[in-house]
Amino acid sequence: MRFAERTVAIVFEGIGNDVTKSGGIAYAFGRAPSGASDYEWLTDTLIKIPETITTSVDVWTGQVKTSPINVSVANVDLAARKLLYQQARTDDTVTAALLAATDFIELSKTGLSDTVVFVGNEAIKLGYALGNLYACVRGYWGTIAEPHAVGAFVYARNPFLLYRTYRLIVYDHTSQSEQTIQRGYISGIQTNNEGTTIEIACQELLALISRAQLNRGAPKINVTGSVSHNAEIGGQLTNNVDMTSRVWRDDSDKPVWLNVGGTIALGFVVSGEWVPFLTGAAVGANAPEIEFDQLDNAQSSPFSEDAYEMFVIVRSLFGSAASLSSSGGLGASGAFNAVQLAYSFLRSGRGASDSGDDQWAGNWGLGLPAEYFDTAAIEALIADSASDIVQRLILGWDGEAVEIEDLVFNKLLRPRGKFLANTQSGLITIGAISLLDIEEFAGAPILTPIAPRLQLTIDLNGAFSAVAADVGETPWSDPDRIVVESRTAQSQDSSRRALYDTRRELVYDFSTLYAGGDNLGIQATLLSRLMAGIQAVPQVTIDVVESSSATYDLGSWFKIAAPEIHQAWWVDASGERVEFPVTPDAQLTGVLVGRKYNISSGLYTLTLLMMQYRDNKFIRWRAPAGLVVSYANIAGTYHITIAQNEFHAGSSDASKFSPNDYVQLFYADGEPAAGGDGVLVLSVTGNALEVAATIDAPVAGMILRLATFTVYGNGGSPVAGAGRAYVFYADSTTGIIHGSEQADIYG
Repeated sequence: MRFAERTVAIVFEGIGNDVTKSGGIAYAFGRAPSGASDYEWLTDTLIKIPETITTSVDVWTGQVKTSPINVSVANVDLAARKLLYQQARTDDTVTAALLAATDFIELSKTGLSDTVVFVGNEAIKLGYALGNLYACVRGYWGTIAEPHAVGAFVYARNPFLLYRTYRLIVYDHTSQSEQTIQRGYISGIQTNNEGTTIEIACQELLALISRAQLNRGAPKINVTGSVSHNAEIGGQLTNNVDMTSRVWRDDSDKPVWLNVGGTIALGFVVSGEWVPFLTGAAVGANAPEIEFDQLDNAQSSPFSEDAYEMFVIVRSLFGSAASLSSSGGLGASGAFNAVQLAYSFLRSGRGASDSGDDQWAGNWGLGLPAEYFDTAAIEALIADSASDIVQRLILGWDGEAVEIEDLVFNKLLRPRGKFLANTQSGLITIGAISLLDIEEFAGAPILTPIAPRLQLTIDLNGAFSAVAADVGETPWSDPDRIVVESRTAQSQDSSRRALYDTRRELVYDFSTLYAGGDNLGIQATLLSRLMAGIQAVPQVTIDVVESSSATYDLGSWFKIAAPEIHQAWWVDASGERVEFPVTPDAQLTGVLVGRKYNISSGLYTLTLLMMQYRDNKFIRWRAPAGLVVSYANIAGTYHITIAQNEFHAGSSDASKFSPNDYVQLFYADGEPAAGGDGVLVLSVTGNALEVAATIDAPVAGMILRLATFTVYGNGGSPVAGAGRAYVFYADSTTGIIHGSEQADIYG
């Protein structure tokens, strides 16, 4: 292995020895860095390391695969004392509650200055003491600061090793830089047969997350009281119930939902008692009436039955009031945003607040810290996913545990084209499969393949003949099934596949939407995925070097530079073998679905899915556009004010234009305003553009976009379509499609 200029090391959370080294021990394969370091480097103690680190995603199923790793550490004295021992008992405790940000701690024991103690998951370095009150440094030896209650046990040695996190790092001596290449948890520790090495089994973060469960051990709640008879809204619970919510940390005046009497009931906890509000169909669409023994000629009937607390989102309730859903702390928009909900289920359970990403108690969240996530990327995706609405979500019926894989992967993300993944540095992120727009294409890094790897794979198993959606399933009703099949209701495969293989049908769980009503959006989604499956979208696999300017994150778009080969190798969607690149204006572009890092060579093997292949198109161009708010004629030029964030969620629409752009005004129906083929942008200031005057003065509601000349269109012809004047679609010559096809349908 070529490690002359690189050192590989593994760092475990909470494993340290030198109290002056905040990063803990780095068990290393190779030499230690020459400069200052936060780690205590134990060189040549890492005996065995993995050859590669692999992550991939199946965009059709949403399944993410990651590689577990096993490392061997020399069984030297310091390694044995830190990795083969857990302190089981202690009499020491925290005597005053502290928050995650508190920099002093009160303990039951004195004389601990200049030591590191363990409380919960956290290692804390103790400093100067005044009696039993210590100044402290929080989150030591790679741990993360967290709140601690009075009575929390304090350990002098590590109290547990199972599920401690690890980071596999590579240090480059030339650039004096450190790179994390994988993160995860310890899943097992043992020595080898001779006792000379310590064998540590590790699982990547996503692998363990997918197996996790929420709402484990939900207790029964006995509801005893009465049900009032109401001819209009059905039977209604009337008596209070003593209970403490498992959803909320502070359940005062929070919505608390119960499964009781075969239906759902909404109430609020006041002074330790659940006070019923509405029951049955009055609070949940098509919910059954509560089951009770009705007495003749009585206003109410006695009632006694076991119940379970549930996690419930009901968006249509009283004008979509977020305050009545278990997700209300996320606000009016976040409470029903599928991506936000997925993120919050992973984050909640760690802090002490009932709002924000970490808003629910530990029963309804994995409690993963923010430091484990690519927060900026996830928040940007949440902002762009306003249309990914959850209308109804009912969890914990009959007290059952909820699988994270079923909830986050299958219910919230996969039906909406999203998936959990990890970044190049091992952080958890949420990716999305979508068409490529012009901004992404322009900013997509260019990959230069290294010979000899340049592999084209035809996805023979990708062809499937039907895509289905199960819509609106509830504990009391079956789902509506929507099925979109190929034209012949069969795969294009030969009859042999029917004999030797199973029919491939994708089924998406849309239980978070109401059954019935307008399902055109779901049908369009299914049709798009069916077409991709029928065409068996190909993949291209290449080897590339590490890059200082780009990160190889799953779900990102990349362009492939012309490889150093002299023959045609790409087969297009028409079955013809063509030279590469196909045109000087359109590069082969794909979304990253697989990443393998070779630790010894430092090379990456990347697999890109050619999502545009089925249309024989390379890019969906979405050119800069702005919605006109107002204008002023100043000294013969128009100063046009553009609305914020109509077309770009993350930045000002006006900022997408530049001086010297040629632009044109369009009415909302796609009809161009009079004024020639385009006018020059003179300046861009904030939300305003200064342009040369046109014949038609701007009117509020018009759309300003790049003019339709050769670079942006075919022969200067505009794209018509009500409200869609800003949409462009490129073919292999980067021109707008005209003639029998309407570009607007691709928007």
